[in-house]
Amino acid sequence: MILPATSSIVCLAAQKTNPPPKILAEDEKQAKAHHYVQDSTKSDPAVRGEGWTKEQKCRNCSFYKASVGEYKDALGECDMFSKGLVKAEGWCIAWAAPS
Repeated sequence: MILPATSSIVCLAAQKTNPPPKILAEDEKQAKAHHYVQDSTKSDPAVRGEGWTKEQKCRNCSFYKASVGEYKDALGECDMFSKGLVKAEGWCIAWAAPS
């Protein structure tokens, strides 16, 4: 069938939404190796040591790079992990104060 030149065609590709980003799961090998938790308050006191403070979160770690767009306050990339984004409120043993 040939459509007349005046017909309008809806582009379905323009209606697609981006899938949610992959978030690093706590049970993944990389995460376990670094004792990563998605909620810093649930980190193991025996692992985090005496110098840990409640302010230590992924969001203020030197390895963290905040996402852009709708996830900018909740997720970010971490130089320690290649398998997904980390939660801004998370923590791992590699936490380092920004310089």
